[in-house]
Amino acid sequence: MYTIRKLHSSEHDYLKEMLYESMFIEESKKPSLEELLNSRDLLKYHVDWGKPGDRALVAVSVEGERLGAVWYRLLQGEKAGYGYVDDLTPELGIALTKEARGKGVGRALMVQIMKQARDDQFKALSLSVDPENEAAVELYMSLGFAQVGMEGTSLTMVVQLEEGERIQQFRELEESHLQPDVRKSPEKLNLILADAFLEFGSSGKAFGKKKCLEEGVSQDIMVMHHFKCNLVTDDVVLTTYHIHNRTKDQWTLRSSVWKQIEGRWQLYFHQGTFRDETKNK
Repeated sequence: MYTIRKLHSSEHDYLKEMLYESMFIEESKKPSLEELLNSRDLLKYHVDWGKPGDRALVAVSVEGERLGAVWYRLLQGEKAGYGYVDDLTPELGIALTKEARGKGVGRALMVQIMKQARDDQFKALSLSVDPENEAAVELYMSLGFAQVGMEGTSLTMVVQLEEGERIQQFRELEESHLQPDVRKSPEKLNLILADAFLEFGSSGKAFGKKKCLEEGVSQDIMVMHHFKCNLVTDDVVLTTYHIHNRTKDQWTLRSSVWKQIEGRWQLYFHQGTFRDETKNK
């Protein structure tokens, strides 16, 4: 377990450590922290930190151990950074300790910093990422970031924060009906499934709402990957993603149609099919 809080004014050195960690450079070729962060191109990312518009959040374990940080700074004119897109869009950075990776901490930090940016009246955030850092690219894309250019060998990506908020909303809706405690509760499923709900399962069978509530649904442990969200109309959203069923060690491709009915989003259609395992995961 962990919490997310603002960076303390006394933690500038920790921010520098995380900035250094965020530099995707082969370990054997990476300069020392002082040499790298005092270079002309990187000083602008941390010097005089704490100016208006600077924001940083830190994830902290229940034992008080710092697990990582996320931050943004508005860099303009001659101080434009690697992920610069315009003078109104702050550039974001994130890094985790090695022990914290793969546990959802990075996603949680990203979600919170995006909310903070909206509170600060920003419309978008940008970042720069090495395309070989595939885990990071996948995370950013799942949050709504899209590639808008290249700077050297790095991708420049941008998220429109309103779009990012919608993607997060529907990711949480999808994850809600994948939770075992929800899947074994007819009362909770009843709130999620539309009365006209229909599912074409990976088994080849079709299921309606009544059957799901009366006979129950699989309570296997399932983890979502490669989530995408598309607004079809103002009250219809299509989501697609991959599921890793950890209980059976199976992968499926999933799609859902969500409709806004009587003032709330309800799951109207769902489909699953087994993924072609002859291709790379």
